[in-house]
Amino acid sequence: MIRRSESSDDQDINTDTEHGKHTLFETVSGWEKLELYMLYDHGILEVFANDRFVLSTRLYGGPCTLEAVSDGDVGDMLLRSWKV
Repeated sequence: MIRRSESSDDQDINTDTEHGKHTLFETVSGWEKLELYMLYDHGILEVFANDRFVLSTRLYGGPCTLEAVSDGDVGDMLLRSWKV
């Protein structure tokens, strides 16, 4: 989910929450790891999950929240960022 409700005060701009579903595969060795890659460039945010799912949206300069929801245990998380 990408919550964009505070990304703009302009009432003419759609700031609805963007959301999508991504299912992890279960294999003989267990559940696959969730790998998220996020790219932000000039107001466009793209979130890629396991090379099978992408969620793209426009942000308008204000704050937004990216939220991942799970119906099971969540393990360790690692965040890396690069400035380009």
